Amino acid sequence: MTERIILSIVAIIMLILTIQRNKKLPIILTSGLTIGILITWTENPMVIMFGMLIYILSALFVAIYGLKNKELLKYEKVIISLTGLFSFTANLFAFMHYPFAYEIGFSMIIPLTLFLVTLGKGMIHKSEFGLMTVLNVDFLLRFINLWN
Repeated sequence: MTERIILSIVAIIMLILTIQRNKKLPIILTSGLTIGILITWTENPMVIMFGMLIYILSALFVAIYGLKNKELLKYEKVIISLTGLFSFTANLFAFMHYPFAYEIGFSMIIPLTLFLVTLGKGMIHKSEFGLMTVLNVDFLLRFINLWN
């Protein structure tokens, strides 16, 4: 419950920040992530499943966006794409109850480390900062959950 509250608050704040930066595609991607998170607050399992699906597809589109965006530097493209791919894979494995879904949580340290590297190189000033923060807070909460 606490994780959902934290993730929801971060997603809303990052959506507002992304809207202020006024770039169309990052706004759409961050909106998809935020809507996917907020829909999971309902009590209906079918609606929760739909919200998780929105989040998973948004993460996949983040990976594609990272590859296709020509304005980003090469290392930013790689890091954004990997972050989207890690999120897509981890959520898909959890959603579909595939084997090793729990073990994938240990790999969340990779995108977290890459995110910290990009923060040091100025990612905070880019319009992709919002969607990267939402995904990495999700990674951090998953990684912390492994130890509980």
